[in-house]
Amino acid sequence: MNKIDKEEYFSFIDSNNEITNCEKKVLKYLTTQLGKIYVDRKSDKQFYTYVNNANKSQNPTQLSKMIILLQKFIGYKQANKLTQELKYNFATDKTILKRMDELRSKDKKLSRPNKNDVYNLCSSWKYIIENISLYYLNNLTESNSDVSKIKYLDIGCGNGNKTTMFSKAIGLNLDNVYGTDIKQWGPYDAELHGSHDFNFKYLKEDGTLDFPDNHFDLISCVLMLHHVESIDLLLGEIRRVLKPNGKILIIEHDCHDDYDKMLLELLHGCFGYLEDKNDEISYSSYHNWMEWNYIFNRNKLHFNHFNYIFVNIDHNTRFDNIYYAFYTKK
Repeated sequence: MNKIDKEEYFSFIDSNNEITNCEKKVLKYLTTQLGKIYVDRKSDKQFYTYVNNANKSQNPTQLSKMIILLQKFIGYKQANKLTQELKYNFATDKTILKRMDELRSKDKKLSRPNKNDVYNLCSSWKYIIENISLYYLNNLTESNSDVSKIKYLDIGCGNGNKTTMFSKAIGLNLDNVYGTDIKQWGPYDAELHGSHDFNFKYLKEDGTLDFPDNHFDLISCVLMLHHVESIDLLLGEIRRVLKPNGKILIIEHDCHDDYDKMLLELLHGCFGYLEDKNDEISYSSYHNWMEWNYIFNRNKLHFNHFNYIFVNIDHNTRFDNIYYAFYTKK
C-alpha cells in the first residue's frame, strides 16, 4: 500500500534544502486538512459533495475545474448546466454518469469536444513528450553520447503510443525500446499488446519485472503509479533493473487536497463508465509531488528535477494537475 508515515514525511519536508520555509509550512498544513470533505467513489456522491462544498466555500477555482472535467465528456453547455444544478440539488454519481451517457448518445458531437486549431499542429501528448525529452537530452545524458544506444523501458505502456512518442523524440533504436504492462487494464488487452512495434513483456504475476538487473538507462511511468498497490515492490524492481546512474521519469497528478482527490477519481470514473463501459472501481492512491519524492527517497531513488504541466498545447489551464519528475539510481 502507498502509506505515508506522517511523522517521517514531515521530517523529510523539514530536511529539504530546496524549498522555502513557507512552502514547508504549506505542505504540512495541507496534509493536516486531508479527509475533511472527502468521500470515496463507493459513497456514490462525489459529484454532489465536490460541487456543493465548492459552492458553499465560494471557491470558483474548484467549480471551474469541475466544468472543465465534465466538458471533456459532454461539452461546455451541458457541463456548465450540470454543475449549476449540483450546487443545490442532490444526485447520485450513478445518476449523473447515466445522464451524461444519454446526452452523448443523443448528440455524438458531445463526445468529441471542439478543440482549438492549434491541435492540428501537434497533439497534446506529443507536445508534452517532446518537451520532456528535450530536457532529458540536454540535462540528463552525457554530451556527445550515442542516444540511439539508450535502453528504455515504459512501465504501464498501454497501447504503446506514448512509448513510441518518447522513443522517437529521444532518437532511440526500437531494438532498445521495451514496454511492460498487466494483461488487462481498461481498453488494453492481450490482443493489443501483441501489436507493438517495440519489445514487450508482461509484468509478472507477483508484480516483478521480467528483466535482468542493471539493464536500462531510462524507465518511464506515465500516469500509472497511482494505480499500483505495492508501490515499494515496484520501485524496488525499478531500482534493480536500472543501471547505476540510470534515470526514471514519472508523470503524475499533483494531488494536494480533497478536491483534487475527488476530481481525479471522478475523472477515472467518467472514463471507465463513458469510454470503456466499465463501472468497476479500481485501486488508486494519489499524492502530491513532495509525497512522491518521499516515497522515491525511501526506495533509494534520488530526485533530480520536476516541472508542472499546467497548460495544454493551446495554453488553456489543465484541471488534472499533472507534472513530471526525474529520479536517479545512485
